[in-house]
Amino acid sequence: MYSADECHLETLLSRHSLGSKHLAEPGPDDAQLTLMAEAALHAPDHAELVPFRFEVVRGAARARLAQLFARAALDAGKSEAGAALDAERAAHAPATVALLARIDLGHPIVPAHEQWIAVGGALANFMNAAHALGFAGKMLSGARCATRRSRPRSAQAARHWSAGSRSHRAAAADEPCTEGRPRQALEGMDMNAAIDLRSDTVTRPTDAMRAAMASAAVGDDQYGEDPTMNALQERAAAMLGKEASIWLPSARWPTRWRCVCSRGRATT
Repeated sequence: MYSADECHLETLLSRHSLGSKHLAEPGPDDAQLTLMAEAALHAPDHAELVPFRFEVVRGAARARLAQLFARAALDAGKSEAGAALDAERAAHAPATVALLARIDLGHPIVPAHEQWIAVGGALANFMNAAHALGFAGKMLSGARCATRRSRPRSAQAARHWSAGSRSHRAAAADEPCTEGRPRQALEGMDMNAAIDLRSDTVTRPTDAMRAAMASAAVGDDQYGEDPTMNALQERAAAMLGKEASIWLPSARWPTRWRCVCSRGRATT
């Protein structure tokens, strides 16, 4: 029995891992998976990089995943029986989710180890949410997930997570793959095609952007002599229907200007 204070932690204190052979239908539906992904997004995440993605493995993809697991087992020196067991782990659970890590090794603020901590926190929240919804789960990794055959092209590491129910209706995860906000977290999102404009510290120029910068006409913008900056400001003003515009290189500058203008004074 839990004390009154411990009752608030009952869900966390009662969670444990459950292998795929103990799982049964039903697995989590789309609405429940979305809730689990939303819980993952509440984990600590420095600079809100969201260095993870969740992929739901369904349909024919389950058979392909089982084949990959079997090949990885054989490559690692396992017997045919061992390979068959690994394949069963990929195919048996009622639901399988891959967790994929997207680590920015060159990020100027958040080092790689902090991004990995965020991935781990997201995974813990995801699995705790599954448990709170009545599902059981287990995370598996190992050689089958580290092999290049198992890795998505957009991920640096891969594991898998499967889900199903126990005797009542507890569904579980068999394995995670490391890469997951509800609108960004579940499958169907091609983040390689997304432009992240949350902060000037997380954006990365493409090769075409670098080439454009290298070949741009430049001048002294402080004296209004930079033709590229002048053209940019004129275009922005025309797009917004304003008389003029000014480009500010940092988030702090426009915030300061907005505060000054809202107070009706021009001092800084």
